Amino acid sequence: MKSLDYTSLTQPVTKQDIASFKQNSGYKGLGISRTPVWIGSAFSLLFFGLALLIRPDENYQFLTIIWVFLAFIGTVFTVYAENSVRNLQSRIVLTKFAKANDAVYMFKPSGVLEDGLIFKRGHSKEMTHYMKFKSGWEMGSYEYTEGHGKSSTTYEWGFASMPLKRALPNMMLCSAGSKIYNALTTSGLTDSLSSDQKISLEGDFDKYFTLYAPKEYTTDALYLFTPDVMQAAVEHGAAFDMEIIGTRLYIYRQDNTELTKQKTLQDYVEIFDSFGKQLAEQDEHYADERVGNRALNQVAESGRELKRSINLVGLFITLVIILIGLGFVIYSVYY
Repeated sequence: MKSLDYTSLTQPVTKQDIASFKQNSGYKGLGISRTPVWIGSAFSLLFFGLALLIRPDENYQFLTIIWVFLAFIGTVFTVYAENSVRNLQSRIVLTKFAKANDAVYMFKPSGVLEDGLIFKRGHSKEMTHYMKFKSGWEMGSYEYTEGHGKSSTTYEWGFASMPLKRALPNMMLCSAGSKIYNALTTSGLTDSLSSDQKISLEGDFDKYFTLYAPKEYTTDALYLFTPDVMQAAVEHGAAFDMEIIGTRLYIYRQDNTELTKQKTLQDYVEIFDSFGKQLAEQDEHYADERVGNRALNQVAESGRELKRSINLVGLFITLVIILIGLGFVIYSVYY
């Protein structure tokens, strides 16, 4: 793929850009002026100040409650206005960037990607920004929530994906100490990968990555991860987690996820041009012998998805809680 044109990422957003974007997208929200933000901030400070500095007598104490409530409303509006400004700026910049690079940009699309580890986790899932290039490259921002109520946590991810010529077994390459690696080895039932799928590679590669592959595909993984492929992964992708699913390579990261930053996009391109290129060259000659027909370009069922392990500790705790609950119910009914 030709080098990307990053010019639009550093250019200021003009009134003409805003007018063109609104006309083409039908956007009707706030503009990029921060006047509403300043007004909301001033409104909040005013009523917080009144609540703190002025003490009404007993007959007018309700005023303090009203002032605090109005200050809260002002704060909510300020946050909303600031988020609206940032989202609009990002959408305009990425729309211009996509146009300059002959790509398609979408804001909060649905049903775009379903494969990939991060897209299968949690709830309240949302693709914030998404771009697809004619080469088949994809880049985007994604978030999901795990847990509920006060114990819930929202995770934001940046990702990129590129096509491969041949279908490969599902393999996960976890960067040492990454958040995905920690999740896979310490979290619950749906996230843990069976430890017998870990594959140790030659040299000091294991210091940088942990490779997971279906147990029956150990030989296939060793064939694909040649010294050149491993070197490219260590030199250019050690800060990322990577996953291979069928005919696509996915890259995940939890830092520097903003697509409007040139460094973020350049990092993705660097990995594609190094590790992705080396892997694609090696995969060009690959065929799953279990299928028996190279022309089908597919992987057998046993290699399409990594197996999850059962968290026995978590299962035991869940069963204990259920039994205790049943005990209380039985006791309340019969005693």
